[in-house]
Amino acid sequence: MYRDTPIQYISDCWEDLLYGDQPAGWDIIGTKKNIKTFQRSQFLNYLKSHYLASNIVIGVAGDIKTISNLEKRVETSFRGIKEGLAKAKSGVKESQEKPKNLIQFKKTDQSHLYLGVRGYSQQDEERYPQKVLATLLGGNMSSRLFDLIREKNGLAYYIQARAETYTDTGFLVTRAGVRNDKAAMAIELILQEYGRIKKEGAKEKEIVQAKEYIKGTFLLSLESSEAIINYYAQRELLGMDFLTPREFCSRIDQITKEEVDQVARDIFQNKNLNLALIGPYRQKDFEKISIS
Repeated sequence: MYRDTPIQYISDCWEDLLYGDQPAGWDIIGTKKNIKTFQRSQFLNYLKSHYLASNIVIGVAGDIKTISNLEKRVETSFRGIKEGLAKAKSGVKESQEKPKNLIQFKKTDQSHLYLGVRGYSQQDEERYPQKVLATLLGGNMSSRLFDLIREKNGLAYYIQARAETYTDTGFLVTRAGVRNDKAAMAIELILQEYGRIKKEGAKEKEIVQAKEYIKGTFLLSLESSEAIINYYAQRELLGMDFLTPREFCSRIDQITKEEVDQVARDIFQNKNLNLALIGPYRQKDFEKISIS
């Protein structure tokens, strides 16, 4: 059923294209073949090797009266947790020297595509200007690509650019659902916009707008206790810099036009370029893609 929903399945195709046969490129649930072979012993072995004291972060948010009572409850609840070191995560291996594509032929009402480049990880300071770059390109209804692809040319119902950062890898990608007969045109226009911002840089006004949008949506996303603890616990668990919401907003404010322009020059190169597409096309139809 999942594979019959192109708007969702295209994201798996994208990461398969980028990372291939390694953990970063695998489906989380696996394939039909290995799902059928799962045994109870495998689940128990995974539990024993990963649910360890050194591998667990406990976060609490809400109307907390006293820390001492909270600590006692945590100690009581988790007293039986096994100690030891969990198996280390496999590092992502990246190797690319020219544009790549992955075309899944399917008779669909519209073509769904991911078109983007390799970028920065959660450990790189450049991830902040990369986020601003993605936002001004396609993060909202006032962004460049939304205006160009949807409003001016009527090629797509949905179009969005985003920057995704993992612990040791990342990317900037534009996702869109476009008319089948206009997929090539949409791809060319997106590539032209990548090339334009690489050569000409971003405008100060759109950078300010992007930063305000990032801060606004970020603060709105933290309105519940669950969201707040998820934010802090995730940063602790993944070894990210521990920024309070105020500090995060301050970091966004510090981003300069020079930083955004430098990121655009760094990542918008043909050796980083990738296209994943589901639609009535063949692999050969989009072999020659490049950032002009």
